[in-house]
Amino acid sequence: MEGKLVNLLSKTRSFKNCKLLFRASQDGFNASQFHSKCDNKGPTVTIIKTFNNCIFGGYTPLSWNTSDSFQRDNSSFLFSFIGKNEEERNVRIENQGQKDNTKSIYCALNNGPTFGGYDLYVSNDFKSNSNYSNLGHSYSVSGVSYGTSQAKEYLAGSYKFSITELEVYELK
Repeated sequence: MEGKLVNLLSKTRSFKNCKLLFRASQDGFNASQFHSKCDNKGPTVTIIKTFNNCIFGGYTPLSWNTSDSFQRDNSSFLFSFIGKNEEERNVRIENQGQKDNTKSIYCALNNGPTFGGYDLYVSNDFKSNSNYSNLGHSYSVSGVSYGTSQAKEYLAGSYKFSITELEVYELK
């Protein structure tokens, strides 16, 4: 998986190293702990593993914070390594949505890392089943239309999902 991530990131810019900022299984499965470890540390990459073994995440050069606002940088992207039924893939999902590509990330005190116009939303309680994905608003996959079941299930295999691990790395 590391090789896949390096390949995706190399298309954006080069980084000399990365530092683990946050691991939910060690630091806590909640937004408060995420913000205490990750705010003002961009650029970062977030990697999520779900209860059904899907692996996906996102990159942003922007720093996470608690401003309760959307932020924009078109070099942000989502990615998917393992989809539904453990389908292996190496997909980069660009910040070029069908509805609105002005929203790269959303920063709020009670949210974990949230990308786009809620294309990927991580709730306050990462283990709850209130995290969700709905691609196509701000991040697009070819052939997938916003609001369809395919858009909602592409990353996590289902619209709502619980997280078994979430890691955030600072890139330098």
